[in-house]
Amino acid sequence: MAPEDAAEEIAKLYENNRKPDITLECSGAEASVRTGVFATHHGGVLVCIGIGPNDVKVPLVIAGMHEVDIKGIYCYANCYPTAISLIATGKIDAKPLVTHRYKLQEAVKAFETCKNQSDGAIKVMIKCNE
Repeated sequence: MAPEDAAEEIAKLYENNRKPDITLECSGAEASVRTGVFATHHGGVLVCIGIGPNDVKVPLVIAGMHEVDIKGIYCYANCYPTAISLIATGKIDAKPLVTHRYKLQEAVKAFETCKNQSDGAIKVMIKCNE
């Protein structure tokens, strides 16, 4: 799906189809960053949290015309205790994020799946013991 189309689908999730004022992009994937620009309401902020490749194509003209501010944040500093607590108490269910599971003997295939993001891969797990 094109980023513009994905942004329209996102807008449908909100009251009056109004795009969000603040968009949090957490994957770092180029398609998601591009979608974030189109999905953010005029005058809003796109916060890029995810760490992706060094070079990403961003529709800067659209961001400029829509006055969307793009901000970056290094999200991993000191966040592990909070994340572990949220998962341990059941406030967040992280299980759906693991989309693929492989045995240790299939590690190369697991890394290829992760690299290519094939079959809708989000998080790929390698089980190291039986």
